[in-house]
Amino acid sequence: MSTSPHSHSAIHIFLDFDGVLADFMAHLKPEDKTPDGRPKLDELGYQWWSTIPPCEGSKEFYDAAKKLGIVKFLTAASLNEECFSAKAHWAQTFVPERGKEVLKDLIICSASDKALLAGPNRILVDDWGPNVKAWIAAGGIAIHHQGDFKDTLRQLQEAVAKLAPPPPTTKPKLIAVGGLSGSGKTTLGAAVLQDLPNTVHLDSDRVRKEMFGVSDTTHLPPEAYSSEATQRLISEMDKRVETALAEGKNVVVSAIFTSAGSRVYEESLARRNNAEFVGVWLEADLSVLFDRVAKRTNDVSDADVGTLKKQAEHAIDPSGWSLVDATQSPEKVAKDVLKIIQVSHKDPANTSPAALPPPGIKPH
Repeated sequence: MSTSPHSHSAIHIFLDFDGVLADFMAHLKPEDKTPDGRPKLDELGYQWWSTIPPCEGSKEFYDAAKKLGIVKFLTAASLNEECFSAKAHWAQTFVPERGKEVLKDLIICSASDKALLAGPNRILVDDWGPNVKAWIAAGGIAIHHQGDFKDTLRQLQEAVAKLAPPPPTTKPKLIAVGGLSGSGKTTLGAAVLQDLPNTVHLDSDRVRKEMFGVSDTTHLPPEAYSSEATQRLISEMDKRVETALAEGKNVVVSAIFTSAGSRVYEESLARRNNAEFVGVWLEADLSVLFDRVAKRTNDVSDADVGTLKKQAEHAIDPSGWSLVDATQSPEKVAKDVLKIIQVSHKDPANTSPAALPPPGIKPH
């Protein structure tokens, strides 16, 4: 199934907030209502909108929906301008593992404008009848959620089954994204997820910081980059890759991959797990990379210009990997990489297992 956002066969699922994912009615207090019982929508500020509790079972429903198509949040806002930023905060709280990246999936508009996004292969899950009717009238598929996530998920699965082609017979893909610091590996990995359902992204910088129990932007001490710490990181990355591939998911791994041995190892990891391998190398002039790294602030990577200089001195030409110009806009880079992924049917390189290191020991 093609997963381009502009493809007619890509299935998009739009989830409403209030009344579906967010427990709007339970959050209303008597003082939040008019004498006739209607919510004082335009008087409710940031604190109110940002702290609506999620409906019980909503996160599990969201996770299940992600396996069925490309999921977006589609929610209406009140006339109170604080409502917009509050809903952005709510989305990040609802899916904390994605951080600000989840905002790329958030669409805020008036209720009457929701149907502008309707169309073939576009499914709306909403609790308000008029929205459901308008969406269907505009050519989309809509499910009227009435509080039962089990029933709503059943309807969603049935709708997707009617739209989706037969399950593909292709293997899951292990997509390795390499490049020197500043080439945009982490940004690309996150962008690919937007258009490639059933895919997980493992970024070596982010996983390392998870292992040390710190936030993405906390600078780690030098001992966190020792050979021993790096081997522990490699073992953890391998476990996560193998688990995801065993579940039939595609995996995007972003790391520097500057040595030939590390690239060969990643290909062998794909073969051992019966996955197709796609190797992508982001290239750019060193002057561009030095400029990007020097300007970094609050970044998941701890690499500085000194680190980049050492990488450049030891990097080996990424023979066999697809080269992509990393000086383009992030959108164009992602588009080029998606094309490479979609046309790739290459099995991992036929490298003799005897020449490879054992699982978990990746040369640098």
